[in-house]
Amino acid sequence: IAQNSAWSVIHSSPQLFIADLHFVNADTGFAVGEAQGTILRTFNGGNNWDEFKTSNNSNLRSVFFNNNNGFVVGGSIAGGTSSSGLLLKTTDYGDTWEELYNFSHYSLEKVYLYDDQTGFILGTNGTIIKTINGGITWDSVHSGITNHLYDIFFINDSVGWLCGDWSLYKTTNGGINWIKIQEFAPYEIYFVDENRGWVFTMGNVFSGHISNTTDGGLNWTLQLLTPFSNNINSFHMINENKGCAVGAYGQIWITNNSGEDWIQVESPTDKHLFTVFFVDESIGFAAGRNGIIIKTN
Repeated sequence: IAQNSAWSVIHSSPQLFIADLHFVNADTGFAVGEAQGTILRTFNGGNNWDEFKTSNNSNLRSVFFNNNNGFVVGGSIAGGTSSSGLLLKTTDYGDTWEELYNFSHYSLEKVYLYDDQTGFILGTNGTIIKTINGGITWDSVHSGITNHLYDIFFINDSVGWLCGDWSLYKTTNGGINWIKIQEFAPYEIYFVDENRGWVFTMGNVFSGHISNTTDGGLNWTLQLLTPFSNNINSFHMINENKGCAVGAYGQIWITNNSGEDWIQVESPTDKHLFTVFFVDESIGFAAGRNGIIIKTN
């Protein structure tokens, strides 16, 4: 990522809070938000966005695509206090969305597919739901975990990590069993092999930490620490060397040396950014408050 790469605003919508982004390629991408079940779609790299509303007003938290098959999860009716979870699926790049499940007792936080067949959904109260047939059916994983879970990442069909409130877990059997390996507050995780990975932590005194491990998550070294008022909200490692982090007041940080150095770059917005996604080393997107989507290429 070039230190002097320019970012520009390509979308805004004052009533929308964008929680997640996912791009299939440089042209086709999706964003979901916490405003009346909003889904945004672009077919031209973000120059134009189509807006869809789901059949209910759920807050949408996560979106993930494998080619033309896409999944969106969320929960809790916008403005309400009741806990409910929603899973949507599309097979036509978002022209139509099917409501697969509506869970009455917990919200869903993250959807992630390791390959064309195997995927996971995470949520409140230790919710882990798994598919082994590309999302046709989903089954609960009874892990014994009760934490609110936020993120999951696999580097092969056996080894993966998931994180939640004050806990980092690891599996070596494809998610059948999960072992707690750390007690701290990770929110997003990324690994390049069984040993090397990164997390960022948010909340309380841990806001703004990005740390890395070289032993599979047993030990962590702090790489980036931002002040509490300017905390990091999301990061994306493009590969083992290059990554980007975004956060409060539009701040953007980049690394080109595996996180040893994080450099803050100029941002086109002062709105809080909550998600970042890179298609490759040069094309990236970030989004957040007021429906802001920014792009660099």
